[in-house]
Amino acid sequence: MPVIKKTRGRSTRYYVVTRFEGRKQSHGGYATRREADAVLNKIRRDKDKRRYRPPNAESVSAYMAEWIERKALKGDHQPRTTAYCRSTVALYVEPVIGDMRLCDVQPKHIDQVLDAFRKSTRLGKGKDKTESKPATVARRYGMLRAAFADAAKSHRIAASPCDDHQHKPKVPVVNLNPPSPEEIERILAAATLPCYLPLALSAWTGLRRGEVLGLRWKDVNLDKAFLSVRQAATFTGREVTFYLPKSRRGQRTVPLTPQTVAMLREARVEQDRRRLAIGPGWRDLDLVVDNGDGSPMHPERLTHYAGKLMRNLGINAKLHDLRHSAATVMLAAGVSPAIVAEVMGHASMSFTHNRYGHLQPDHLRSAADAMASAYGG
Repeated sequence: MPVIKKTRGRSTRYYVVTRFEGRKQSHGGYATRREADAVLNKIRRDKDKRRYRPPNAESVSAYMAEWIERKALKGDHQPRTTAYCRSTVALYVEPVIGDMRLCDVQPKHIDQVLDAFRKSTRLGKGKDKTESKPATVARRYGMLRAAFADAAKSHRIAASPCDDHQHKPKVPVVNLNPPSPEEIERILAAATLPCYLPLALSAWTGLRRGEVLGLRWKDVNLDKAFLSVRQAATFTGREVTFYLPKSRRGQRTVPLTPQTVAMLREARVEQDRRRLAIGPGWRDLDLVVDNGDGSPMHPERLTHYAGKLMRNLGINAKLHDLRHSAATVMLAAGVSPAIVAEVMGHASMSFTHNRYGHLQPDHLRSAADAMASAYGG
C-alpha cells in the first residue's frame, strides 16, 4: 500500500493506493505526506481489525439528502425536523464539505463545519451578523453526528469522523428561573380567549406546547381527573399536523387538579355552544384547544401571544417556562422526582434532578438539619 506523490503545476498532492478484494482503490489527495501516512496507518489498523471499508464516490451532499429522506419515511423525524435538517445542510454543511466524498471526511473537516455552524445567518436590528447561540450550534452538530454515525453503522464509512473529533460544542448550563405561582396567577388573569385555556393547561399540567395543542377530548377523563398524552401538534410553515409521541415516557397519563377539571368542563360547554352556532362549518377534530371553529391553533400563535403577554406584565419568561413552573411547584411540594419525571414525560429521573435541582435549596437545608439532628449539632 504505497503513498504516491502527484504534482500538477505548483500543486502537490499525496494519494494512498490500496487493494481491496482484488480492486485498486485510491484515497486522497492530501496536502502533506504526513496526512497521507496517517491515513495509510489507519487503513492498515482497520484491515487488521477487519473494519476496513473501501472508498466510494458518494458525496456528502448526496448522502445527507438520502439520510434526511430516509429518516422522514421511517417516521424518525417529524416534518418540522426534516425541514430543519434540510435547511441546516443547505446553509452550513454543503458549502463546506458538500462536494467531498463521504469517506474522505476527517475530524479537521468537522471543525470547519463547526465554524460555519457558529455563524448566524440572521441579521439583528442595526447589527452585523452575530454568532449563533451555543445551544443552536450543539443542535446542528447533533444532527451531523447522527448522520455520520448512521453512515458508519451502514458500512458506508469505516468510522464516523465525529467519533475522533476533539472539539465537540458544549452547551453552558443555564439555571432556570420560571414564573412563581403568583406570577402564574397574574398571567392567567390577563390572558384572553382562545389562548387562556392552553396557557392554563401548560401551567397546571406541565404539558409541552405541542401536547396541549394536540390534546383531544377522547383523551381526557374528567370523571377520574386525568388526561392521556396520545398525540402532539407540530407545524411546517402554516400547516399544522399531528404526530404520535415515539417514546413510552412521551405517551403518558397526567393527573388533573380539581381546578383544572372545572376549567375543562367549562371549556367543553363553551366549545359545544360554538359548534352549534357554526354548524356545518365546524372542523370536527375533537381538539380541546381550537381557533374558534374547531381548527387547530398554530403553535407559533400561542408562543407569540404568551411572549407578548408576559412582556406587557413585566414578567421575564416564555411559554415553555410555564411547564417548568409546574415541575418546580410539584418538587417544592415534596413530590418525588421519579413521579415528577413520569408526569412531565422526562426521559429519566436524573434529567429531572439535573434540570430542577438548583431550584430546591430547601431540600439541601433539610439534609443539613438531618445531619445536625443525628450528631447533635
